[in-house]
Amino acid sequence: AAVPFFTTPVILSGLGPGPYALLSLVGSLVSQLNLLGFGAAPASIKFMAELDPKREPRKVEQVFGTALLIFLVTGLAGAVLLVLAAPFLSSFVLRLSPDLHEAAGFMFVCGAAAFFLQSISASFQSAPRALQRFDVVNAGETGATLLTQLGACALLGLGLWVRALALWQAAVAALGLLYFYAAARRLLPGISLSPRHDPEAMGRILRLGWSMFLGQAAWSVLNQLDKVVLAYYVPMDQLVHYIIPFTLAQKLVLLLGPILPVLLPFSSQLSNAADRPNARRLMVSGTKVSFLILAPFAVLGCSFGPAFLELWLGGGYSEHGGWILRWLILANLANGLSIVASMIAVGFGRYQAPALLFCALTAAVVLSWPVFVPRFGLIAAAVAYAAFQTLYAAG
Repeated sequence: AAVPFFTTPVILSGLGPGPYALLSLVGSLVSQLNLLGFGAAPASIKFMAELDPKREPRKVEQVFGTALLIFLVTGLAGAVLLVLAAPFLSSFVLRLSPDLHEAAGFMFVCGAAAFFLQSISASFQSAPRALQRFDVVNAGETGATLLTQLGACALLGLGLWVRALALWQAAVAALGLLYFYAAARRLLPGISLSPRHDPEAMGRILRLGWSMFLGQAAWSVLNQLDKVVLAYYVPMDQLVHYIIPFTLAQKLVLLLGPILPVLLPFSSQLSNAADRPNARRLMVSGTKVSFLILAPFAVLGCSFGPAFLELWLGGGYSEHGGWILRWLILANLANGLSIVASMIAVGFGRYQAPALLFCALTAAVVLSWPVFVPRFGLIAAAVAYAAFQTLYAAG
């Protein structure tokens, strides 16, 4: 979380607002392809967490191999889809200027390669997550962040441009795959890590996966695809005044890092033992702790966030993005208060109602964009996002 605070000004000044926004948008579009996994990632973590690899190696192989097969197929399909859609996205959705249009094609190819590698890596990440080996997970994610951010600064220092940064992101994805494959091999000795089709495991993953898919689709629209849609209404160099506050406000939820990764495997174990009383206590106490952690930082962010933007980036970013940042901080505070209950619902396989509520509220927000954004600007998108997160947390 700390590294981007130091690297973002360097990358932004080295690329310029337009290319920086384009790099962020390509990353957002790549993230949308995770929907093709149909919720296989959290579903595989849940079902593997309920198993003992030493006593039930065959069942672990069934769940892991089936999830890996899903990720291989969807990863390849998503990569091909992104490459084929790149000309349409560049010309008609993003409406890029001629100088960015040429670079965008190469960036989409690199993004497709990164997505394919990250899809396979997600299946191997399920092993340390299910076994609650978050030291392994955090080491991999921290290393990826350091390599991505510091490598981007180094490439810009060498005089290279946005294409080199896109290629570097694909290289980091390849290194991440190698790391998590080695970790899964070490944590699951004697268990086959090859893809397989097991009808029973496939059915269990997809039965839970459809509700996860709905929730992930709605989340992606509001947290990734929103920037692509908003690019239709505002110029690329203005969109950066929404992208940077949005990314900054999301750091608030990262304060819950010591809590969130444990919830899914732990609640899955409680579900397997039918221990509802402890699950309720976990939800109440976890939500209270989340509020105690997030509220002070939310107050500080709303009070001093705009001044920090100006000190951090200069160039009038406080004037254009100050109130946007405040509304997005409040939105992420509400988001943090709903996460504990949502993760426990997933662990118990009861995510259908939260997913449907999420989709209904997302539809309302999306319908508000063409009405309010052209009239009031990007602040309207931030207010709509805050209203959505508040209503979802209350629900």
